[in-house]
Amino acid sequence: MQISKINIKNFRKLEDCTISIFDKTTLFVGANNSGKTSAMYCLMAFLGNNEKRFKITDFPLNKINLIDNFSVAWSIDEIQNFCPTLEISLDDIQDSDLPKIKHIIPSLSWNNEEISIRLIFEPNDVDILKQKFNEYVDSINSLLTDADDLLFPRNLWGFLKIGNNLNTFLVFKHIFWTQIQQPETSKNYLNILLMEYLKLVLYRLKEASMTLMIKAQPQQVYRNI
Repeated sequence: MQISKINIKNFRKLEDCTISIFDKTTLFVGANNSGKTSAMYCLMAFLGNNEKRFKITDFPLNKINLIDNFSVAWSIDEIQNFCPTLEISLDDIQDSDLPKIKHIIPSLSWNNEEISIRLIFEPNDVDILKQKFNEYVDSINSLLTDADDLLFPRNLWGFLKIGNNLNTFLVFKHIFWTQIQQPETSKNYLNILLMEYLKLVLYRLKEASMTLMIKAQPQQVYRNI
């Protein structure tokens, strides 16, 4: 099993970047200010241990208008257009790798195809974010009708820059899929994944118990002799 490629979206300079991963060594080569450091920071941000590892400056500057427009309609479908995303693809999966990836096997019909994991930094609860943002804007308007937008921003971008708002209202979410089963096939995909995983566990337990019975039979026969 190996990571075959990674795809980075909406992280600093990288709007949509796919990086192929080679067997032994992968080099990032490019001109200055082309995004090599951004790619490394993206990997550290998504795969690191610091819970507050994302900063508002990790969002692309050309997505500010999309973030602010999101606070008008609050359409969930718009989130993927501006939220940082990392997709990791695994291929060459052998049977010996199954214990390592048993929690991300998409379904019982999976047949060692490439598996992709999408990590996205997005609002945890859009309704709560909407409520807190509107309360914030209302408080500014009630106190300072002519408030300077630089000192007292009234847009979502400015609200997320305040204190720890970014890491309070946005969290990491993930989803798994294969080349033949895209994540859009079911709105309750993670629930289905859990049920399929439980079925797999029960199947493995049944398989293990049958193996134990077969191994135990010669010992029982020996003792009877």
